[in-house]
Amino acid sequence: KPILPVGALIGAAFFGGALAVTIIGADNARRLGRLNKDFFWILLGFATGLAAPAIWVLVLEPDGFERSNLRILVRGVGFAIAGVFYLAHRYAYRSMQMTGREGPSPWVPVICAVIAAVMLQAVIVAFLQHAMPPA
Repeated sequence: KPILPVGALIGAAFFGGALAVTIIGADNARRLGRLNKDFFWILLGFATGLAAPAIWVLVLEPDGFERSNLRILVRGVGFAIAGVFYLAHRYAYRSMQMTGREGPSPWVPVICAVIAAVMLQAVIVAFLQHAMPPA
């Protein structure tokens, strides 16, 4: 099966961060039949995607909450994970490019991944802010 194009990783990284990229990367790994091979990278992507907002709320900015700084952190981590998945699947991307095959439309998977990632990040941040005692 053809995998989602590189633009899907970039769009997911920009709009949804590491969690959205990991969902797209896991879907590509499933399409390539290499979920076992990419399991470590999928686990790493989910762990960093869940840890980035938690670290931001608990350690870096415990007194006040600036959402734009959190978005920058989540996007940066997302682009790093996108690079990991690109390197893991680079031969598939290269063979698709060489043969002229196009992957499926990335719109629906990316939008679904971004919505899921943003909702999960919002739940994590809200839970941590509510659980923290006032300073």
